[in-house]
Amino acid sequence: MLKSRTLGIVGTLALAAASLLSTPTHAASQPDSRTDLSLSKIEGWMDDPSGSIKWGEWDRMKLDRRTGLDRGTPNQHPVQITAMALIQALSTIRVDIGKGPEPLFVDAELKQIAPAFVAMLSRARPNEDVIFVSTGEHKRGSFRNLLTNGGRLFYADGRINVLLGMALKDVTAQHQAAGQLDGPSLEFGGRDKATKHVQLSGVTTGDVQIVRNDWIAVTAPATPIAAGAIAAAPAVAADPATTQENRFAALQRLKDQGLITDAEFQKKRAELLKEL
Repeated sequence: MLKSRTLGIVGTLALAAASLLSTPTHAASQPDSRTDLSLSKIEGWMDDPSGSIKWGEWDRMKLDRRTGLDRGTPNQHPVQITAMALIQALSTIRVDIGKGPEPLFVDAELKQIAPAFVAMLSRARPNEDVIFVSTGEHKRGSFRNLLTNGGRLFYADGRINVLLGMALKDVTAQHQAAGQLDGPSLEFGGRDKATKHVQLSGVTTGDVQIVRNDWIAVTAPATPIAAGAIAAAPAVAADPATTQENRFAALQRLKDQGLITDAEFQKKRAELLKEL
């Protein structure tokens, strides 16, 4: 039953993301072959939210309990937000790292990570943030660079908050130059101290509050989720045949919208067939 609910939540939200991105808001590219933030990874995480979702070389996302000086006022978690609302908020954010204002996230990157953010926010507690590392292909003149953001995302006071530990950082090049063997240093930032060398410049549209040079809060509609509502079983069990039909239909829609590859579609379809 939980798997059925999980597929329904993620599938519906991912479809909303696809409808928004049918008209790009700024220059973007498709995710490259090294990234693999598939629906199955998000679905698996929702069954066990204690771990993290990892994709690509450094990219990852997990719930992080706020401790010490980073506690502060509790977040409004868990919360239900649509992928469309989340993308609309995040796509407007601009950062200036010395080359003038540019998008913090590119469209292909947002299309990939939005369903995971939505899933995380639906499971997060008031004392948890979503910490993330995400890489996108940013176009600068005739060049395309893989640049990485790292930070915290949380919902509070009716706004999506993004607090950065690093912005548009060439992690791979810096990692290779430093000769590190155990991976690059990934920074998520914190409420107790501002991150240097990060300057958020605002948004292109929408209501925004710049809390700090590294912290921005953009208004976005969301609905609080009552404690225990997600884990609670429905009062009346759904008909198994109808449930399976809905799961197959949702899977087909994801493929039609280009949100999952044909290989992912076939793999998930085979899993569903085994459950019949």
